[in-house]
Amino acid sequence: MRAKEREDGTSLGIIEPKEIINVKVKDRDDEEKHNFEQKLENLKLENEAKRAQIPLFDDYTLPEIKRLAYVSSRFEIHWRCFGKDCNTHHTQALDWGLIELQRKQGVDSTQRKLEEICNLKEHALKFFMGNIHNHPTAFTIVGLWYPKKAEHGLFW
Repeated sequence: MRAKEREDGTSLGIIEPKEIINVKVKDRDDEEKHNFEQKLENLKLENEAKRAQIPLFDDYTLPEIKRLAYVSSRFEIHWRCFGKDCNTHHTQALDWGLIELQRKQGVDSTQRKLEEICNLKEHALKFFMGNIHNHPTAFTIVGLWYPKKAEHGLFW
């Protein structure tokens, strides 16, 4: 993906992992929490400034801003691709559904679910990979597709 990004600006792709080595929870540091809180505060101030310009929305706060909550840990998948020189990858999983599950049911439940999803004997797992605007060669897992493998059928 990095080579394609350098070559033509590719920012999204689908990758099939060859092997899942492990799934880890990585705690985020205090600086990340501070940055999140600062960005949230800036969004609220920006929203208030826009509302001040339009009297029609005097008491309106964007629901997206009300619901933003800091997640104190992230999930990282250590995996190997089908590249001939693959020396493994450590990639953050920023899948929306995964993060929502973490918010609602906690880290342990989410880790168990992610480990289940990453079972390549059970699932035909694909990673939707995307890069970050400020770091175009840094790709993360932005989505997971994991249909059950069929004995004889569409996926194997």
